[in-house]
Amino acid sequence: MNVPLRTIRRATLDDLPRLSELWTLERLPVQEFEPRFKEFQVAESDSGELLGALGVQAAGVEVRLHHEAFSSFEHADELRARFWERIQVMGQNQGWVRAWTDLSTQGWRNLGFDPATPEQLTRVPEAFGHPLHGVWHVIQLRSERAKPPSIDAELQLLRMQSQAETQKLRRRARFFQVLAAILVTSLVTWSAVNLYRYKQHRQQIQGR
Repeated sequence: MNVPLRTIRRATLDDLPRLSELWTLERLPVQEFEPRFKEFQVAESDSGELLGALGVQAAGVEVRLHHEAFSSFEHADELRARFWERIQVMGQNQGWVRAWTDLSTQGWRNLGFDPATPEQLTRVPEAFGHPLHGVWHVIQLRSERAKPPSIDAELQLLRMQSQAETQKLRRRARFFQVLAAILVTSLVTWSAVNLYRYKQHRQQIQGR
């Protein structure tokens, strides 16, 4: 990928200010989404910038992809592909059977989403509501008779989430280490300057 992407992960409370900025740029309902921020997956760059976000709403064995937002559409299709990789892993872990979307962009159709058949439409959960653009697109993730997700798959998802959180904690620790070093250096410099001034003042007094 050309985009400097570090990770795709679930949004946290720390992401909310930046998520709100992305939603505002896309003219999405910020007040509606803020209480549901955990429903969103986010793409984070190597420098910690939020590159994009995608809503992922689950209802039983069905999942809906909705309301995407990107800081720049230059890499939108690349980020959609990475989001889709992440969602497929989540689908294996959660036992999702179908993924639905009412997003109308060609990028999702290129990833395998096709217009739903009348038979498939009978399986759309009521929780997903009506498609924003009038058409549901769907992709089959697994057989409905497939076995439920294994413990190993659950552990894999937990490890991915833990790694993302660990990376964030390490970045915070580095930030506070640098800040502490700056403060100590400033304090030492200030002390040295004041000690020098004090000695100069003493010498002037003694020389009188």
